Amino acid sequence: MASRVRLVDVARNAGVSPTTASLILSGSRADAFASATQKKVHEAARSLGYTRSILGSSLKSGATRTICFFYTPPMDRFVERFQLHASARLEEESLHLVSIPVCIGDEQQIVNALSCGLYDSACLACNPTSAEALMDLLPTPPIPTMIFGTLPPNPSYIGVTIDETAGITQALSGLEKGGAKKIAYLTQRRSAEELENEPRWHAYTKYLKDSHLGIPQVLAYTEGSIPSAFQCATTIFTGRDDLPDAVYCDSDRVAIGAVLAATQCGIAIPDDLQIIGTGASVDGGDLHPALSTIGLDNRDLDSAVTLLSTLSGEEPESTTLTLRWHYMPRGTTH
Repeated sequence: MASRVRLVDVARNAGVSPTTASLILSGSRADAFASATQKKVHEAARSLGYTRSILGSSLKSGATRTICFFYTPPMDRFVERFQLHASARLEEESLHLVSIPVCIGDEQQIVNALSCGLYDSACLACNPTSAEALMDLLPTPPIPTMIFGTLPPNPSYIGVTIDETAGITQALSGLEKGGAKKIAYLTQRRSAEELENEPRWHAYTKYLKDSHLGIPQVLAYTEGSIPSAFQCATTIFTGRDDLPDAVYCDSDRVAIGAVLAATQCGIAIPDDLQIIGTGASVDGGDLHPALSTIGLDNRDLDSAVTLLSTLSGEEPESTTLTLRWHYMPRGTTH
């Protein structure tokens, strides 16, 4: 097995000192050397196949330019969308995002990672149970740490709250203005007991009550997947004359299943039935017609990523950030 090429090997090949080679390859003082010397060092490094140790140089400077991202598996669509968006944005600033799954009950794993010295900052997009457990285990984190979700106030952590209610109200108002007088609810929850803990259900029922649009109606309980929603919606749509004017779905997966079922049953979308999803997923945008949905747009994600990137170098001006959902009307609504 070939030995790893060292900095001293590059220096010897280029005929310079290891210090000179290090300064040129790091770029920190390259302009202090003649262009011919810089060229010799870079050519030597290239010919020998030398690569700098990012971790080693980071530890010397006291910054690793690495952010740890914790999530509860399986990664849901919003967390996945944020993680992909954040990775791309942070890479532009030479910051690296390392994603680590953490199951409920394994919060000591988060404590260990925050304390190991390999990360400049961290972000948690975990189940609220894990986030609260972390704050109990570690009231003051050793590195700046951002948490998604509504949690007990703790100025030692940076809280990012997502306000869903305004977006849901805006979407339901859009359905009403589009002529819908009967709006049903299709859920990713499996039972009425689970649904009672769903904030989106309560926002829906409140809007119907305030707008005098009748009694809230659960069209079906599903398992949260596209196939499950498709099967449930197909059963409901087949041979029924008393369909609602519109359906609000508390996830994009469920909404996609409903759109596919309606199409198979010969129901015209959106003329005969309007459908709105939740989550602003890429899958919904790829649907034909494109799914109307509620969620965060890229500008909202950018504000969270910007806050996350500043944590690696300075103290934030505020320990809270509120992101508000928007209604995104597309092809499945008027």
